[in-house]
Amino acid sequence: MHIGNRIFPYPVLNRDDALSDYIPSSVFKVEFDVNENGSPFVQNGDVIFKNLHYTLTDASLLSLIEQGKLKGAFIVECSASVYRSRFDISADPYDLRISSHEINGNVVASCYLFATQDIIGFKSSGFISEYTDYSFDIDKFDILAVDDGYKFKIELDPSEDDKVSSIFLVVKKEEISDLATCDYDENKIKVYLPATFYDDYDNIKTKKECNNIAFAILAIPALAWTLEDISERSYESLDDIIDSFSWFRSICSGYKRVTGTELTYDEFQNKNKFELAQILLNSASCNSLRDFDNLLLGGMNNADEESDE
Repeated sequence: MHIGNRIFPYPVLNRDDALSDYIPSSVFKVEFDVNENGSPFVQNGDVIFKNLHYTLTDASLLSLIEQGKLKGAFIVECSASVYRSRFDISADPYDLRISSHEINGNVVASCYLFATQDIIGFKSSGFISEYTDYSFDIDKFDILAVDDGYKFKIELDPSEDDKVSSIFLVVKKEEISDLATCDYDENKIKVYLPATFYDDYDNIKTKKECNNIAFAILAIPALAWTLEDISERSYESLDDIIDSFSWFRSICSGYKRVTGTELTYDEFQNKNKFELAQILLNSASCNSLRDFDNLLLGGMNNADEESDE
């Protein structure tokens, strides 16, 4: 969410000196650790805004924060994936993680401070000279400080992309039906779609913003059923399973990539397979709901809330 050169009926502290109504010694800016390309770090499939926080030096605004009258918001937007979310931010650093599948491509990150309640007669010693003799009534959700932030690009290394999805084969079946079915062999987990529905799948499979939705509808149920069926067979180790099903190696490597730990045989046997399938497929059961919201509603709930601010 970029404020740009929008004009406010009261002074606003802006990181851009040309747009700020405060003296140069009053500073507001969002900060996080970046790599050599000036982008957040990408690790285990997540974009990490490491040590995310803002820096604020204006005494009057700091006082309002201490009183709970101001709050920070950090906005992350990616037009390519139709992603837009708001996160809390303060002067205390923390690590914010977002799946790289959510914001793969050109990303804009920005930050602002907004009023949590009406504020009567606000003034600051940091105002430029034109405003030093005035005080201002601030409405709830008014923005008092702005950092239009960063623009950067997140590009996934294809070798680090979600390899787990490659274990599936979606097959068109000609019989008239409104039921999808699945089975598996040593090479693939196969999902069978009636011809009319396969055409729908074929239309959306190339759209990255629909990955979570397709995973949630087709892949997660099929993977959960397959893993449950395998766990009920008389295998004694993960190696035994890999010897029978070559694609299971991708399950093990995908689990380590996401969690940072090796999948053990006991953990595989005891873990809820529906939950395991979600871990392996980008938590798509939940993330698809956000994607539906962004695609169908354009994030209207967040947009409405922020328009009030």
